[in-house]
Formats: sequence, structure tokens, C-alpha cells
Amino acid sequence: MRNQNQFVTSNEKNLFFGYGQHACPGRFFAANEIKMILARTILEYDIKNVEGQVGRIPNMELGKVSSPDATKQLMFRKVKV
Repeated sequence: MRNQNQFVTSNEKNLFFGYGQHACPGRFFAANEIKMILARTILEYDIKNVEGQVGRIPNMELGKVSSPDATKQLMFRKVKV
């Protein structure tokens, strides 16, 4: 049951990569690509809220999916090495 909450887990509750015989074989590659993009972004950029925005941007709920509000903006600045 430990693997139940893994990002690439294929089950009837998590259909992002399909399910059963039709589960995406590239989901492991895709998950690693997402992790590398996120790691590089965190290492190479300073990220903060736009001026006047205080605190965390609230999530949007759509059925069982919870994600950040895509209409809100963040500021990115390249880190000087």
C-alpha cells in the first residue's frame, strides 16, 4: 500500500496517466522530467509574489483536483552566479 500515493501510480482514483492495460508507459520518464524542470527552476531563479500579494496563493478546487490558481502571477528573477 505504500506505492498507492506515488505520482506515477496507475489506479482507478488517479487517471492522469491512464489505467490498467492502457496506462502510459512513458509516465516514469515524464515524472522524472517534471522533477528535473522543477529542481532547475528552484536552483536558478528567485521566485516571489507580485507586489501587494501577501501569503500563499489559494488553491482552486475542481472536483477532486486541487491546483494553484493559474490566473495569479509570480515574479521570477534569474539568480546571478
